[in-house]
Amino acid sequence: MSITQAVQKYASGIPGVRGAEVSCPGVWLPGRGRCSLSLCLLGFHTRTNKLPPVFPLLYHDKFKFERTFVGVRNLSLLERVLEAETVYLELVQEEPSGETVLAVFESSVRDLLFPKPAERLSYSGVDLDLLMEPTRDFPGIISPKIEVSTRTSVSETRTPLHQCSQDTVSFGHAHNKNTKVRTARREGEGMGGGRENAP
Repeated sequence: MSITQAVQKYASGIPGVRGAEVSCPGVWLPGRGRCSLSLCLLGFHTRTNKLPPVFPLLYHDKFKFERTFVGVRNLSLLERVLEAETVYLELVQEEPSGETVLAVFESSVRDLLFPKPAERLSYSGVDLDLLMEPTRDFPGIISPKIEVSTRTSVSETRTPLHQCSQDTVSFGHAHNKNTKVRTARREGEGMGGGRENAP
């Protein structure tokens, strides 16, 4: 694989996120509303299954994002593109009147998928501890922590427009090799340009 030597080739990235655990020792979540993690990554918005509100929250979901970067012809440019893109996670709890965001995490996509400064962008596999920022609705004074594994690969494509039409999110169980395609649209697509939540 040599994106740096390609002139008419384009980068296609496939990051995977799996097995998230949200913990916060000594904190009891209010009410009985079930909790999920909402994830915005590479222009897609999806979320985990919902669990009872008791720490630790063990999410066994796995997600695979497929994204083509048209016009990105070398790894240096891809690195700048990923640095400019933001990943956003929310810990959300159901309420009778809707949903409440309990904590958030935000960083660049580059820092999430390739956290080591000297790491090559062709492939990465890391286990991360992500410290969330509590909102005013979070019941504790300790910040919740997400433990998550990511696996990312970068490949080349000579048909970027065709690949773009196939960009998608697939999901499944972290202990099951089978995955299903989640019909999530990219942010800004669809009616009103809004995000589409996963069930």
